[in-house]
Amino acid sequence: MTTAAQPKQVLNQSRPLIFGFLAILGGILFYFLGYGPLTKIVQARDWIAVPTQVETSTLSEGIVRTKDGIHKIYKVNIQYSYQYHGKWYLGNQYNFNNFYSSDYNSLNSALVDYPIGKKMVCYVNPANPNESVIHKELDWYLLPGVMPLILLCIGIGGLCIRAKSPQIDNSPKIHHRAFQIGTYQHDDSFSTGQRRSTQKRNTIAVNQATHHEHYKNQSPN
Repeated sequence: MTTAAQPKQVLNQSRPLIFGFLAILGGILFYFLGYGPLTKIVQARDWIAVPTQVETSTLSEGIVRTKDGIHKIYKVNIQYSYQYHGKWYLGNQYNFNNFYSSDYNSLNSALVDYPIGKKMVCYVNPANPNESVIHKELDWYLLPGVMPLILLCIGIGGLCIRAKSPQIDNSPKIHHRAFQIGTYQHDDSFSTGQRRSTQKRNTIAVNQATHHEHYKNQSPN
């Protein structure tokens, strides 16, 4: 096998590993980033809308350490009270995004729409009235959680295509050489037969010449 064909063979053999890694990575990331919020959104379609009132409206702060230093991260924290089946509850779930963000301005602008004392509607889980949410719809915050699905689809699709594609013989040079060896053997056999035929014709010609000379010597002048 030539040196130029070796990298291609290594790439063909490693493709299933690459696709498998992408599928596993995409599945893990989607499970931790997108599966939970999407599941809650689906479940919240049957939640009950009840009147509520904003009690507090602030941003929760967190700290994250990176190579560039310490950075603050934020999350909307709106507490609201609601009554369900004659009992009062206190909720604090703005949406199903459980992650903090460094976009202070965007999150702070959301608080403007929820001043203290504002009356609005929240959605309550009838199976667990302690669980409620203000926004149950799909939103842009789910985009990072959905992006891993691309990796998952690429990995699974690549594995399926690889499984359905015919297996390629990675050693064409070996068969080519075997064919050449057979050709050389055939040529050698042909050459041997040709030499024998030539020798036979030469022998016949010599015998004929000898016989003609003998006959000539015996004939009278």
